[in-house]
Amino acid sequence: MPMNPSVIDTLRNIFCRPRKQNPNAPPPPKPKAMSSPPSTAPIEPATAERSETLKANFDVITSHLTTAAQAADRSPADVRLVAVSKTKPASDILSLHTSTGHLHFGENYVQELVEKAAQLPSTLQWHFIGHVQSNKAKLIAPIPNLYVVETLDSAKLAKELNKHRAAKDGLSRLKVFVQVNTSAEDSKSGIKSYDQLAEIASVVVDECPSLQLAGLMTIGEPGMGERDFSRLAEWAGKLEKEGKVSGKLELSMGMSDDYELAIKHGSTNVRVGSALFGARMYPPGKGPKA
Repeated sequence: MPMNPSVIDTLRNIFCRPRKQNPNAPPPPKPKAMSSPPSTAPIEPATAERSETLKANFDVITSHLTTAAQAADRSPADVRLVAVSKTKPASDILSLHTSTGHLHFGENYVQELVEKAAQLPSTLQWHFIGHVQSNKAKLIAPIPNLYVVETLDSAKLAKELNKHRAAKDGLSRLKVFVQVNTSAEDSKSGIKSYDQLAEIASVVVDECPSLQLAGLMTIGEPGMGERDFSRLAEWAGKLEKEGKVSGKLELSMGMSDDYELAIKHGSTNVRVGSALFGARMYPPGKGPKA
């Protein structure tokens, strides 16, 4: 028996009309943004001209490094060149690695390190030299060929790095350097007193089995390298003498403008960027940090 049209209209109005929104109801949750995995696309090779420039710059710097080490009655083999490749394309790194065999490269930004480590050969040894927030430790600590985090500045960060390093099976202990603000400038990260340094050292040695306290790092104030580099070397010696660390601590100090002076004061890691790669182009909102 056919249904009365008026009944059909009534049912349609009941079941098909839009439901009224409760004005007091919370808004629906926003869909979570999907983080894209690091790119593993092939790297566009550097031009022949660019490769020649990088190789020539590298040869000049290593020559100066050798001369500075010999002048300080040190072996050039005891000074490591860290090529600071922040903001530079992966093609520059690959070109320099291919032409010279150089392995140690420094990065300042977490996401940039994650992406480059995924793209480039696993034989490279990465130095993280930028400020790292504790909540970003989970992104860098599991990188297998992360050689060292040079900017440890709190017990909290040490514990986060330790936790996330330990969470991935098969990784060696992660080397860390404590960053010391030898110039006590407010614009720079790092601890400012020896007591703070000793406290962080104790936390790493006693509470962080997946970390190895391997050295100290500083960024010297322009024109005050003698003071700042001497202070870092003095504090390292004091830590060693007090038995707070085992073995000799490395010293990461000296950049493009002052690495020869830093070598004179015992630096074992010089961080050279602009003299090697040229001036940098920074992303919006970011600027020079090391």
